[in-house]
Parts: sequence; C-alpha cells; structure tokens
Amino acid sequence: MFVTGLIATTVLVNVNAADAKLTEELAVPETGVHALNAEFASLTTVTDFDVPAGSMKQALLVLSQQGGFQISFRSSNVDRLKTQGLKGRYTGQQALDKLLEGRGLNTKPLDDARVIVAQAATGTSSDAGEEVTILDRIYVTARRTEEEIKDVPASVIVIGDEELIQSNLDDGTDVYRRLPNVSYTQASNPTDTSISVRGISSLVGTGASAPTVGVFVDGVLVNPTNSTAGINPNLVDLERVEAIYGPQGTAFGRGTIGGAINFVSKKPTDEFEGSITTELSSYPNTDSFDTKATVVVNTPILEDGLLSARLVGFGAESDGFLDFVSVADPDTNEASEAGVRLSLRSRPLEQVTLDATASYDRNLYTNANSPTNASFVAGNPVNTNNFFGEDQRLEREFYTFNALFEGASGNFNSSTSYFTIDTESSSDGDRTPFDFLTLFGATQRESFAQEFRFESKEFELSNNAGTVSFNLGATGNQHQSSSFSTLDPGGDVFMLVPIPLPPGFDDGGVATTFSNQEVTNFGVYGDIRWNPMENLEIAIGGRYSRDRVSFDGLTTSTGLIAGFIMPVPLLTGDETFQAFTPNASIKYDWTDDLSTYLSYSTGYRSGGFNNTFNPTFLSFDEEFAQSFEVGLKSSWMDGRLLINASAFYIEYEDIQVLTAQPIAGPGAVMTLFFTDNAAEARSVGGEIGITYFPIDGLMIDAQLGLTFAEFTDYSDSAIIDPMTGMPGFDLTGFTLPNAPEQTLSVVVEYEHPEPIILNANPFIRGEYTYRSDFTTSVNPFNAPFDGFDLFNLRAGLRGETFEFSVFAENLFDEIYATGTSSSGAAAFVGGVPNFDIGERRRVGVIGKFTF
Repeated sequence: MFVTGLIATTVLVNVNAADAKLTEELAVPETGVHALNAEFASLTTVTDFDVPAGSMKQALLVLSQQGGFQISFRSSNVDRLKTQGLKGRYTGQQALDKLLEGRGLNTKPLDDARVIVAQAATGTSSDAGEEVTILDRIYVTARRTEEEIKDVPASVIVIGDEELIQSNLDDGTDVYRRLPNVSYTQASNPTDTSISVRGISSLVGTGASAPTVGVFVDGVLVNPTNSTAGINPNLVDLERVEAIYGPQGTAFGRGTIGGAINFVSKKPTDEFEGSITTELSSYPNTDSFDTKATVVVNTPILEDGLLSARLVGFGAESDGFLDFVSVADPDTNEASEAGVRLSLRSRPLEQVTLDATASYDRNLYTNANSPTNASFVAGNPVNTNNFFGEDQRLEREFYTFNALFEGASGNFNSSTSYFTIDTESSSDGDRTPFDFLTLFGATQRESFAQEFRFESKEFELSNNAGTVSFNLGATGNQHQSSSFSTLDPGGDVFMLVPIPLPPGFDDGGVATTFSNQEVTNFGVYGDIRWNPMENLEIAIGGRYSRDRVSFDGLTTSTGLIAGFIMPVPLLTGDETFQAFTPNASIKYDWTDDLSTYLSYSTGYRSGGFNNTFNPTFLSFDEEFAQSFEVGLKSSWMDGRLLINASAFYIEYEDIQVLTAQPIAGPGAVMTLFFTDNAAEARSVGGEIGITYFPIDGLMIDAQLGLTFAEFTDYSDSAIIDPMTGMPGFDLTGFTLPNAPEQTLSVVVEYEHPEPIILNANPFIRGEYTYRSDFTTSVNPFNAPFDGFDLFNLRAGLRGETFEFSVFAENLFDEIYATGTSSSGAAAFVGGVPNFDIGERRRVGVIGKFTF
C-alpha cells in the first residue's frame, strides 16, 4: 500500500493455526530460514550475556552461543536490523526479549532449548479467529544506508511494489503525480520531462550541467547533465520507489537541490518463481488501443545462494489518444516500447554479496500530443502537425556491478555503473499543416560512475556516552554528451517570401548546430550518527564536490536560413566548480510509535556554459540551497492509523534562469537566449500523509502537499516591462514556474478478507490526484496552466497465483495540460504555445499469473 512510513496488509487469520504453520516451517531449517545451532541448554537458565552492537543477525548468533540454545528465524526478518547490543545477567528468554524489544518481532518457544523468532502481528487479542493487521517494515536508502523509514530524520515517501502494481503505475509521470509536493511538466514525448520538488525545478531546460532533482535507478544518477531522457524509466519489476525531499547534497551528491527520487529494482532470490502480466486497453474517444506484456522469471542457477538470476522482458504498443486534422490516420501519436533486464546475484561467502545488472530498452513515439491553443481551450483537442510516424527514438543501455562485504567492524560497498542514452527526433517546428519548418536532432550520452562506501557498525562509547556509527564514501563520475540539431525550412516556406530571391538564396537551406559537453565529478562524503541514549540520535555530515565542466560547438548554415542564423564556431569553455555542503539532524523517539526530528540540509548545483558565440554570456555560476525541516512520524491505534507530517523552509540562491538579451545581428536586432544567475527565491510548505485501516480489508491513504515558492529578489530580469517596453521587469514576489501550491493524492481500497470467487479475494479501488494551477515560464504575462484532478477506478480478484482486474483511468475524461511545445525561448517572450496534454480516458483489463 502507498503510505508515508509503513506498508500494511489487512488479513483475517486464525492465530493458533498461524502459529502451528510457523512452527512447522521453522522447526526444521530449510531454504529461506536461518537457524542458529548451539549445545542445547535451557531458555530459563540464567547466564551472563555480553552481546556486541551491530547487525541483529550477528547478535542472535552470539546470544545463541552464549546461552546454549537454538534460535530459528527467517533471514528476511532480521537482515537489515541493527542493535545496540546487550550486557547483563538474564535468562535466555529475557535476554532474547530485551534484544528484540521494539523491533516488531515475537518469540515462540518450541521447548526449553528451542525458540522461534517471527514477524509480530499487531492486534488486541490472540484468540483464534481474531482479525489482525500485519505490518511490514519498510527499509529505504535515504541516507545511503539501509534503515527503517521511521528512523530517517527527513521527509521520505515510499511507493512499494504492491502499490506500483495495484495502481498500474506505468512510467515516471504516474509516480510523480502521486507524490505530495512533486510536480512535473512534460512535452510531447518521454524525453522531455521536467520535475519539481517543493517548488525547486530547472529553469534553463537541458543546457545546464546538472539537474535540480536527481533521478536514480538503484542508486545510480541517470540524469547527471540535466538530461531528461533518463528520468522516465519503465516501471517494471520494481521493489519500491523512494522520494527523499529537500536538498540531498550530502547523501546523494550532485544535482539534488530539490530532492532525490530512487527507483529500486527487485533483486534475484534463491527460489524459482515468475509471473506473466498482460494488459489490453482502449481510448474510447479515438477508438485506439494499447497492449502491454511483461514476463518475469527468477531462478537459482547454483545451490546455496552461489548464483541466482532474474530475467525481465516487457513490451507495449499504443495507438495514441489524440486526433490529427491534417492526415488521414486519426490516431497517429503512437508509441511503442520494448526492453529486457538481466540481474545476477551471487553469495560466494556468507559475508560477500555480488550483484550485476544489464538492461536495454527502446522507445519509439510520435511528437504529436500537442494540440493548438484554440482546440485545447475549446475542449476538443486536435493536432495540426503535418509530421507523423515514428519520429522519436530513445534507446538506453544500463550496466551495474555492486560488491558488498560484511565485516566485523562494518560493511564495505563498491558500486560501478555505466550507461548510454541515445535519442533521435524529427518534428514539425511550425506546428501547422504546412511544411514551413522541420526540426531534426540527435544526442548521445555516456556516463561512467564509481563509488566506494563504508558503513560502520555501532560502537559503544566509554563512560556510558552511548553509541556512535559513521558512513564514509567517495565517488567519481564522468559524463559526456554530444548532440546536433538541424533546422530545415520546407518547400512551403517560399509562400512567405513575396519577392524573387537572389542567386544562392533560392532554396531554404539548412542550419545545423553541433555541441559537446563533458562533466567530470569527484566527491567525498560522510556522516556521523551519535546515540547518547537509546531514543535520541544526533547526526552531522557533509560532502565536498568538485565538478569540471567543458563545452565546445559549431553552427553551420546554408541557403536562405543563413541570412538569419550565422555560420559561426561556438565558444569553448572549461571551468571547475566546487562546494562543501553540510547537513545536521536531531531525532527523538518519544515512544516506539512516535518520533520527531529537526534537520538542516544544503545542496549545490554546478555551473556551466551556454551554447553561444557571444563571450559576454559564455558561462554561468553554480547555485545553492539550504533547507530547514521539522517532522513527525507516528503510528496509532495498534498500527491502524499512521500519520507523518513535515514542514520546511528553503532559501534558494543564484538560481540559473533562462534569460534574453537583444543583440545586433546581420541587418536586424536579434534576441539571444542564454542562462544566467539572476535570482533568489524562497519556498515554504509541508507534507502530511495519513493512512488509516478503519476495518479489516479497508485502506484509506491521503497525501497532501503545500508549497509557496516565489522569487525574493529578481529585480533585473530580461522580461519586457509592458509599461516601458524595456527589459528589466521586476519579478520579485512572483511564483516560481512548475510550483503548484497544492498537490493531493487519495487512495481508497477495499479487499474482502476471505476468498469468495475462484478462491480469490474481490477488491475495488478508487484513486484521486489533484494539482493546482501552475506556470511553465518565468514570464508572468504568459497565462498559467489550469490545475486538474484525475479519477481512476479499479476492481477485480486477487488469488494466490493470479490477479484479474478491470480499470478506467481518467474516468471523467479530464482534458489537462502537462506542458507546452513552444520552446523555452518562445514562451519567455510570450509566444502562444501549443499545449501538451495528458492521456485521455483509458479503459482496459489486466491479467497476472504467478508461478
């Protein structure tokens, strides 16, 4: 389920029967069960115990050996748990209970010498047939170490694998819509999506050398140079999605001023399992169809965990959801995708875990979900482009290798990644049925990253000063991007030229720009966490980052267009940017179910270079943010009510903003667009998440975000003042782009607690998302985008080996804009945009079979 701190599943169990089943499973160790063997003694024998702090698994081993009894447990229940240890004279049962106190684990003795440790069930009675709610622990890597979400002193939202499947979240934009205080603008294809977290987003397009919101796949940054091609991953076979709010300059590094979003894929296990999922849907307004299929196979290759593999294959076809008016085929904003991912896991030694992943995906789509302003306002959006066909291509390759060594003093982790992203596009630049202007472009991106990290165990300090642990890391990254873009006036352009053209200008010609960017980043980071007492944590940390950014390029032009775009070499730039970004937090656990925290964090975004021939505007400087946050995490009513809340205050300085400047051109005054550091801003707001299980089988989840983000000092913008006709309009006090004040997500689901049909549980689910008005440009004279709300409805059956559901997404066929197809420059000077719209109403069926 989608909650802010825990995932809960409501079930009806016979507690006595469940205990018997658990006893049968754990009495004899088997696959997936870990047993600690010792010379059998008695759980009632008093012993002097001295169990060191560290991992819970190691602590149970020591406890078993010192007490002389056997402990059986599932590894998955304790793998990620830490303990402060135990010292004193207790019976074996007392020592075990004290060690597990507050960990959500129960013990059940089999006899005087054997005991089972199992996941605890929340409830008020253990009578047979009592309805209980089983709470699963949620672990995240918000501080680059695996820990329970309730222990993280920051606002963190998790969407688990069940929620991803049950809500049929297909791509990144589906996820971003569900997260409070996260907004996005999307142009006509998945390679042009901009994310905003708490009002912080990129205001310069793809020209910057770093993003403002880092998007990660398994901890690897996939948009290192502010490229949008990697931030819309295929949501296939994921374990969870983590959204970490606020500047994350210490934990995640470069380009995380607004926050970080991490997509975590499932890893191979030691069991043979798999699934087949198919989907068929339709857009009734265009009579077009979507098909989708996913196959997952997990299998052990060598015994005893020596080698396991997980293979995922997926494909999808869409006829599109928007009509054309200028071509015969009405459904030509098609899209297709296909991909494969192979994951390997090996445990050659008990202390060593090796993971490797290789993936490839290919996406084809048309640049065609951009209706005219008039048809959008009229509520009957159509596209007037003369361009159609598979004119957009995105290909991605992704390789990772991770090695984890669990030592006596802590864990050492090495992470290596390499990925490439290739894009090609051809689109109608004039947005009319005529052949006035065609745009072509291609970009190749390549990234290599290496990270080493050491996570220590907890060490006891002398004089009863508590415990301390630390996390240290070093990263090195190299990112290269090469691109070209071409403007080609078509034959119809000569209808606009009323006089005969001189020799050499009797064709439209072509203008092409080549550019190359290289970013090399080095960083060292660390944090220290001190627990002066068991329920208090004080943490401080910081990161030193160094970015070397270089740029070069060339513009060529021929024919008629050479009179407007000069063939010149672009300037070459090479500069180093560096910063130290500290953070600090304090968290206090009032009870096992209630904690509060206060944190201070900072972020940094490196500077870069403009794609220009004018030396005055060659480079721009880095930007910074600092955030203060206070939060609450709580569980009430025996886990049936979860309430998490946070409030934040962010100061945002030296913001990189797209700027315009009139300059003298060949025979005319032209407008040069470039990135400059021109503003300061402030963002204030908060998030609140409530998850409630009022009765068995019913779940209600609500996530509300409030953001008030505005420029606090931008008196010298390049916006034309309507009173004077001169640039320099004061934008102080105006709202930041892509920063809606309210976001809301509500999910209500009821699943019958007992099988009724085909030995399956029927369910019904409603989903609602809302986003208030927003803008996409710093120009306040451009009309804002209307807010929108979407309803989804789902119903079906869930069995042990299958799930079947029907759905209607965007139930009331809301027509809403997600962005604009006008270039950032055109929007800057008030050009009338072509709106890019979200998906229309879609209805369909989904079938999933597991084995």
